[in-house]
Amino acid sequence: MSKPIDENFSAYLEHLNYEVGLSSHTAVAYRNDVEKFYQFLYEMSKNIEEVDIQTVQEFVVYLSSLCIGSRSINRILSGVISYLRFLAETKVLPIISFDLLDRPKMEKRLPESLGPEEIR
Repeated sequence: MSKPIDENFSAYLEHLNYEVGLSSHTAVAYRNDVEKFYQFLYEMSKNIEEVDIQTVQEFVVYLSSLCIGSRSINRILSGVISYLRFLAETKVLPIISFDLLDRPKMEKRLPESLGPEEIR
């Protein structure tokens, strides 16, 4: 079982900070996203080396079951996918195509209508 903080995760954090140049807030968000993913893997008794597209899809379902909104799930997925791509680049995982990942649909917000005073 992989631990939430392992050498791959530490290398990824360094990659975010020094090579990608993300803002500190984005890097912290990505770190939190990946920690959520590792917690999910731990609960599923899976190692990071066993991750495939099905595992990521199960993670989406898991997040939905926690009543997390679709915008937040998609943001979390961005961090996790970034990490998994990093692992593929460093040959820890095979390349995963995320084209078939069923992401939650974003809620559409209706535009605000004008009031009578604004119309005049």
